[in-house]
Amino acid sequence: MQEGDYFEVLGLAREATAHEVRRAHQALTREMSPASLDPALVAELEAQLDAIRAVLDEGARVLGDARLRQRYQAHLTVAPAPQP
Repeated sequence: MQEGDYFEVLGLAREATAHEVRRAHQALTREMSPASLDPALVAELEAQLDAIRAVLDEGARVLGDARLRQRYQAHLTVAPAPQP
């Protein structure tokens, strides 16, 4: 994920527990599942829905692993370089 924030994508506070990460991921995955959406919409937006599900999965993987989460959060706190 180049821009954005997995916490925002999953609708979580920075202090969310691993359990809360799993719950948020499961709820969003259910909402984005083809069975939950109109078949015409799924057919029209299949590639975009696949990309969204991939970001949800990656966010849950990173935030659910203590080591990866620590590295990710350290990356978030790094100030961006000044623009010329």
